[in-house]
This record gives sequence, structure tokens and C-alpha cells, in this order.
Amino acid sequence: EPAVARDGMESSLRALADARRGGLAPPRGPRLVNERRVGIMAYGIGAVVALDALAAEERAQARIVAAVFGGVSDVFQQVGPGSAPAPPAEHFSARVLKNAERVRTPLLMVANEEDELAPLARAQALFKRFPILKNKRLKIRAGGHLEMTAAELAEQDAWLLGAMDPSVEHHFTGYADCPGH
Repeated sequence: EPAVARDGMESSLRALADARRGGLAPPRGPRLVNERRVGIMAYGIGAVVALDALAAEERAQARIVAAVFGGVSDVFQQVGPGSAPAPPAEHFSARVLKNAERVRTPLLMVANEEDELAPLARAQALFKRFPILKNKRLKIRAGGHLEMTAAELAEQDAWLLGAMDPSVEHHFTGYADCPGH
């Protein structure tokens, strides 16, 4: 239903606008996590939304100390009937690339060679736009959009935890820095 998709998109955009105006709201209730040191793992369109929030203001970047993004590029592909309509391609691409240039958070980006929704060449070009000079990594793997094993997700989680707090030992095989970055 186009009206349902449009309502969902408008609701998401309102939530994003609220997040941009107020920064990341601290959680209510018992303090089970340190809200001043947050790590983010986001995939697909969720990574685009996380990138929007992260680039929106410096307060968010001060709290989000590391990020893992996967299945993301500056291309918006409609996934099928009933999905949100694609925004104008040039506008979407320009916004994603501009947001990437504002992020200073340590980043692990995962791209898949056969990804039909976030093409590898576009994901690599997006990765180059992040100006991070230290702890910026790109993992290219076989497979289609968001295809990952549990072991690969565990490695990404371990990288994120290690980037957030290097003093804590984490068990993972590691990722080499992307050549030239």
C-alpha cells in the first residue's frame, strides 16, 4: 500500500528530525550502559539513517565513539512493491556523501562483492569520503546484500568493542586497514 509506505517514511523522517534537533536523547530508567560511550552497528538503510544522525551534530559524534556500517552506499535501491519510494537519486547521493565527510568516528565498513543494493564500487567510493585518519577500515567479502555469517557478525562486534575501549581484550581475527587510507 503506497499510503502505508508513505506514512512509515514520514514517521521515520519525523523521528530523525527529532533526533537531529535534540541530539541523542539519554536513556530513561536504570543506567545499564554508559550513554557517553556508545557504539553503533547498522546495516542497509539503517546505516544511512545512523550516518544522518551521526553527521547531524557534534554532540552525537562525541557520544558515539565507534561505528560499524554494512550494506551501505550512496545509491538508494527500491527493494520491491510496497517499499518506500526512492528519493531523487542526486539528492540522496549528495546527502550521503556530505554526511560521510562530517564523520570523525572510528569506522569499520563492510561491503559485499555481489551486493545488488549497495554496489561494491559505490560502497568503496563512499568509504573514501570518510576523513578519518586513524582506525578506518573496509572489509570486502563475497556475497550479496547483507549476507554475513554469525562468525563475521561476532568479528564486527569484537572490532566495535575494541575500538570503543582498546584496553579490553577482545577475540577476533582483525581487519587490515584499507590500502591507501
